[in-house]
Amino acid sequence: NFAMTDYASQGKTREYNVVHPTRCKDHMSYYTCLSRSSSAEGTILLKEPDADRITKGISGFLRQECRELHVLDEVTKLKYEGLLPEGILHPLRNLTVRAYVLWNKSASNEKSWHSALAYGPGENRLKRVEADGTWFMNMNLRNVDLKGKKRLIDTSESPAKSPAEKVKRVARCAESQESVGPCGLIWDADNYSCAYDSIFTVLHSIWLRDTRVWQRRLGDISSNLELLSRGFEQALNNESTLEMARNRVRDSMIRTNPAHYPIGMRFTNICRVVDGIIPGHLCGISTLACDVCGYRQANPLVHFGEHIELTSTGRFHNDSEDTNCPDCVLQQSVNKLSVSIWLERMPYLIFVEFSSPRYIIDHELNYNTDGFEVQFRLAGLIYGGQNHFVCRIVDAAGAVWYHDGITTGSGCVREGSLSDIVRDT
Repeated sequence: NFAMTDYASQGKTREYNVVHPTRCKDHMSYYTCLSRSSSAEGTILLKEPDADRITKGISGFLRQECRELHVLDEVTKLKYEGLLPEGILHPLRNLTVRAYVLWNKSASNEKSWHSALAYGPGENRLKRVEADGTWFMNMNLRNVDLKGKKRLIDTSESPAKSPAEKVKRVARCAESQESVGPCGLIWDADNYSCAYDSIFTVLHSIWLRDTRVWQRRLGDISSNLELLSRGFEQALNNESTLEMARNRVRDSMIRTNPAHYPIGMRFTNICRVVDGIIPGHLCGISTLACDVCGYRQANPLVHFGEHIELTSTGRFHNDSEDTNCPDCVLQQSVNKLSVSIWLERMPYLIFVEFSSPRYIIDHELNYNTDGFEVQFRLAGLIYGGQNHFVCRIVDAAGAVWYHDGITTGSGCVREGSLSDIVRDT
């Protein structure tokens, strides 16, 4: 004699199927057990079935599962018919369902659903974002336990690594993983988006510090940043998602220059993304000047704007101690030139592009122009390598957060505070 659970019996067919109904907890269990029989004559019930367990209705988890399958069916249909808007389809189910619900606010597709799937009063159609930590591109699992035997899988001839595997993992404190940090953008596996994700995640962190002020400031810089800030606001109000905001700005940039902003599984130059959201307007210049006689060199060291390409720190910092003022020399006086900054207008943001990773940068830059004190604070760092971009965010409190649209998804991982970080030598 032997017995098995409903779960273990799945996939089996028996000529004589003996069922103990009192052990069945719901209608799904009844169905599984009874459908193992090859005929009604061969089915034997040891007890009378409990009708309440069959007719009491479906569980909340099953109800939500059926709802989401209906939504995915509608998304598939719209995709096939070419009617699905950009930004709805995502690599994971939860994100796709959320984007569809945000788009179809009329819930017109629910009219054809079974009444058992209807939303109750006060029940929220928009479910929270779920991070699926099990889905990674091309995971190389070296030790696999297969039928009790441990095997070593040779990955030496495996396909080329995905961007997720090429990113150098940073050390993280165990406590930081439980912290709630800034929101990040989730990587688009169909249209590689890491260049956009890293920049927009930093900008979103800045925008959240004062949404009203930065809404106006970003709008003053460019139309694409104005479009992005509107997307930030919609995401904050649960009317859209950060990924949909990114895609709208990306589409705007693609229409301007499709060659610079490719779609699909192709890589984008991050400097071109910055150029697409930051216009080439000049804010001012830095030059060598004499504090004694007022001499100023004719050739600027740096043309200041929201985007600066920096090839040497000497053009940005005052390390020009060996340069004498030519006018003072004629007057038989020796005075050193120093870096002087003249700003026609004050930039709200400065993107500094470094030609080398060897620079040691300050957390704050303080300048005095025409008696006006200007301070820029470090808000984020973007790292590139192996065709992938990740970023670190420095929040208003000085905490440092790591974001990778592939591995951390919509969240960020706290790495410590700015004051605790030891510079690499």
